[in-house]
Amino acid sequence: EPIRAGRRVFSLSEETTSGKKKTAKKKVILVVPKVGKDIAGKKVKITSGALAVLVPQKGAGPTTVLQRPNELNPGVVSPKSQGKKSGLSVETVDYNDEGQITVGGKSKPGASLNLYLDNNFAGKTIASDKGVWHIAPQKNLKPGLYNLRVDHLNKSGRVIARVETRFARAGIIKGVIEEGVFLVQPGNSLWRIARRAYGKGNHYTVIYKANVDQIRNPDLIYPGQLFLVPNLN
Repeated sequence: EPIRAGRRVFSLSEETTSGKKKTAKKKVILVVPKVGKDIAGKKVKITSGALAVLVPQKGAGPTTVLQRPNELNPGVVSPKSQGKKSGLSVETVDYNDEGQITVGGKSKPGASLNLYLDNNFAGKTIASDKGVWHIAPQKNLKPGLYNLRVDHLNKSGRVIARVETRFARAGIIKGVIEEGVFLVQPGNSLWRIARRAYGKGNHYTVIYKANVDQIRNPDLIYPGQLFLVPNLN
């Protein structure tokens, strides 16, 4: 059946003939927009596609974008190699509370890639035969706004393609969640607050419904707002 608009989490498990159960190490988060809107709920003239992201089932680890909405821009790519599109993109930036990050994206298969943060070398890798790559710098990042750059190098070490973007590394979520009240701080989102309070980000709707009088858009919350965080029981 067609999947209705909304956010969902898909996981896969199997049971052998002997009765042994096994669950896949990764799951898929799928966001399907409503007709005439994008995944953030904003009205658009062009039909928006769905967003599908492959994430670890448990713990931390790199994520991979399986499908991106057609209106999302992966970054500014330059220079173009021989006038053709390089296919280089930054798709994901993952980090934990300690600031350990993993940057991932796509490129030509076997591409040699260098990662820079604020023009400082942060790591390198070789793209897989499917054109997927991940780089995990050893240095933890402090909260703040960073310029991120990925260079595609040819065999002689010359840059033949480049993608640049900016991202914000938010701080640890703080607040009196245990007492049912949370003070929104920079970098917070309903998904992250719900994951901290309930263990699952997709419970963000519980917080949204409890504070709907001060949240016009679930994707837009502001520092200084005081939210009620209801008990799930």
